[in-house]
Amino acid sequence: MDGKPLVCCCFFMFVFWGTARALKCHACEVANPYNGCIWGEHECTAKPNGTCETRLAMFGPFYFFAWLGCSHQSPSCNASGLKDSFFGFTYNATCCDSDDLCNKMPQLEQRWPWSGTSRQVLPNTAGILAGALLHWVHLN
Repeated sequence: MDGKPLVCCCFFMFVFWGTARALKCHACEVANPYNGCIWGEHECTAKPNGTCETRLAMFGPFYFFAWLGCSHQSPSCNASGLKDSFFGFTYNATCCDSDDLCNKMPQLEQRWPWSGTSRQVLPNTAGILAGALLHWVHLN
């Protein structure tokens, strides 16, 4: 026996084990925390030792937007009251790595008249929010 079957078996197990252990996360580029994802909804695969992350940004008493995705383990994980110096809002960041798709969209009470706005109205502002959010994500 030349050992090729053993090498092939070990290679297959390595590839399968690596794929099976990859953490999958919910991802959304721009979300309204009252209505859900409004732009860029998909799933992502975290890098080794990465986490699934949810950020919920507030401007004063108003929930402004949310972001979900794959992240590297950072000091901002599971922290609240973080301040964005560029835009001036505060945000909370939560991270998880327990199960696939462990980061969920926060479900907030619709306490403001505009928080129940239908998704058909929101795409007009999605471009502005998307640009601001993408700039913010790349800075952090």
